[in-house]
Amino acid sequence: MRPLLHYPDRPPAPPRGRLVTLFLALCVTLTLAGCFRLGVPEYFAPVSQRDSPLSRLGGESSSPGGVTLPRALVLIPDDSNQRETFGTQFVVGIFPLSQVYLQNSAQTMLQEVLISTLQQQGYEVVTSSPANLIEARSLFNPTLVIKPQLRDLNLSAYDALFLRVVKLSGGVSLSLFQTDSNEPSTPTKELRADLAQTWYRKSAFGPYLSFALKRELGRTVENLLSSLPKTRHAPPINQPTYPAGAPSITILAPLFNPNSSSSIDPTLGKIVASSYGFDSEPPYSPAQLARIFQRGLAQGAREGGARVFSLLNTSQPSAASARSAPASWTLTSSLVEAKFKNSSAASGELQLTADFSLTESTIQGNRSKTTRELARARCQTVVSAPRGVDGIWVQGLTEGASQLITALLNKKCDP
Repeated sequence: MRPLLHYPDRPPAPPRGRLVTLFLALCVTLTLAGCFRLGVPEYFAPVSQRDSPLSRLGGESSSPGGVTLPRALVLIPDDSNQRETFGTQFVVGIFPLSQVYLQNSAQTMLQEVLISTLQQQGYEVVTSSPANLIEARSLFNPTLVIKPQLRDLNLSAYDALFLRVVKLSGGVSLSLFQTDSNEPSTPTKELRADLAQTWYRKSAFGPYLSFALKRELGRTVENLLSSLPKTRHAPPINQPTYPAGAPSITILAPLFNPNSSSSIDPTLGKIVASSYGFDSEPPYSPAQLARIFQRGLAQGAREGGARVFSLLNTSQPSAASARSAPASWTLTSSLVEAKFKNSSAASGELQLTADFSLTESTIQGNRSKTTRELARARCQTVVSAPRGVDGIWVQGLTEGASQLITALLNKKCDP
């Protein structure tokens, strides 16, 4: 006898074991998704472009009002530009969706944030490898020597009903060094602050995590620097010491102005910023593009064996306080062409042309400074879009600059 309620067309209910299998498969899929990596946008400090780097071959760096700026020396390890995972995105509360990373490391973001903050506080900023600390102090006579470091950084995002919860943990330390010593030294003081914040957002994925990290690093660095005494004059160094070998190279901030008569793609800032895969990202400013280009010049010079210092403005550094010094080189540059093949980034090729001037300066026993021009040339290169990286045109512009300075130092450019 048939049941009173009978549905002949209704499919049989799946066995309970099949539902369990499907649930487990979903869990495994979501867990494996956590193995995927997501690169997020990066921050670069804008350089100060007060005048043409090719129009000034001497004189102290000064503000628009003519007041000499105090100088901060920021110590940056050469190996800090490494891809680094700093957080995880979760879905349904517990399942990792992807690991979040910065192509040039969170440590690099901290360094760039520190540089920008020091500029805003009225410092002229120069960067150096810690290995070149003695020479840097002698050449630039800084009022502040500082080395930033991140500690145990983690920034992750979770689902919570209709919101995303973003949690930040870790710490920042700023190590201070003596400005009037000719010997390698340990930090004389360390400023430390913890990073511990929680935000609730309707949407908080890759780009927001990068933005939140940059903002919190900026606030933390600013608070730490506010505790420093307002020293504006560095004491002289009595017996400066310079390493033997080839002269060091100080790389001034490149002139990078897409609104001038130069052939620079006016959309370059937007294309470079969106090359992380997020079209909503605001474009990099010309001053930020100049910083990326300068980082590439420094990279190429280091790979060529030079000791490199990067000055984040286009004015010449003032003479050191030393009574005598070996020759040092200064590189000024102006990017005159940056355009994509067939006027499209989809071509995968970026053509760069830059004018360079390389000068040699020597301080004699009576502290008089003599300067002579070693080279003035125009260099060109075509760089292909790098593979296997995020921010492909950030990396492309960096690599292109590296190729240009390599060609200059090997005398393969047009005079």
